[in-house]
Amino acid sequence: MAGAQSSVQSDDGFHAAVQAQISHLHAVGIDAAVAHRLIAEEGAMVLDTRTPEEFAVSHLPGARFVKFGITEALFGPRLPINLPTDRPIVVYCTIGWRSGKVTQALEARGVKRVFNLVGGIIAWQRAGFALVDPAGNPTKLIHPYDRNWARFVPPEAQAGLKK
Repeated sequence: MAGAQSSVQSDDGFHAAVQAQISHLHAVGIDAAVAHRLIAEEGAMVLDTRTPEEFAVSHLPGARFVKFGITEALFGPRLPINLPTDRPIVVYCTIGWRSGKVTQALEARGVKRVFNLVGGIIAWQRAGFALVDPAGNPTKLIHPYDRNWARFVPPEAQAGLKK
């Protein structure tokens, strides 16, 4: 169920940079438009695999924060929640590397219909989809993980990076 990356913004190298980071992953990847459809039409569970600091800036509406550190992403998550068997699961992080590792681990454990959001929260934001803060209020801010990925986020939308 792979989808083409949205071309909402001009080609500034984001898609190529993401692909360079996640090309080795074997997780089923979807773009922001497909993820949005799965959430809106099929009630997909949304798992955020970023850090607590990143989640505290913003996240996808309805996302469940699941603490997956790099160790868990590489060797398999210990899930503190029950995963649905009757609807899809969309997993995301900043650009799709951490969530791709988690998606692979879940697939290896036999979880069906689990998808990695390619381009992560940055792709979601660039496609114009809604983000919320921890109180559930709409926000335009995202934590871009580091300065390398911040270059793909408008300066006025960046939050959480150390100066």
